[in-house]
Amino acid sequence: MSRGGSDRRRIRPFAVANLATIVTLALLSGCVHIPSPKIPSFGAPGSGDAATFVIDDSTISVSQSGSITVSGTGTPLDYSGPLGCAGQYFEASYTENTDLDFRYGSQDAYILIGNDLYHFASGPTGGAGALRWDEEFDDRAISVTVGCPPPPSSPPLESPSG
Repeated sequence: MSRGGSDRRRIRPFAVANLATIVTLALLSGCVHIPSPKIPSFGAPGSGDAATFVIDDSTISVSQSGSITVSGTGTPLDYSGPLGCAGQYFEASYTENTDLDFRYGSQDAYILIGNDLYHFASGPTGGAGALRWDEEFDDRAISVTVGCPPPPSSPPLESPSG
């Protein structure tokens, strides 16, 4: 081997060590910005706004966030927007094959269980964090409680056509 090759071997480890030291010092001193990865927060299981539906002797509890689009029912439940308190809309599975949709306003609320539509003709009782609707309909008793603030004053909910 030539003397020059031997010298490069001795210098190379020294240069790598110095480069590593310089990069480490730059990072520690804040001269170089390396963005930290954004890790999404999914919250605890079942996180979101809460609603409890008691239909006859069955109780269904949900926690929701996100958004939903429901169309084609021809009822006030046709809706596109946020789920939970922000949209005043909750959805759940009543049975394995039957969905449940609930939408409310300050003066009334609707619940669609499968193809059966029920109208709560008055606004909720209770206060912030425990809004409640109770009704004895002809074929079933339904109680709904949502953990939301009172909705803003609004006219009664209407079907999309009017």
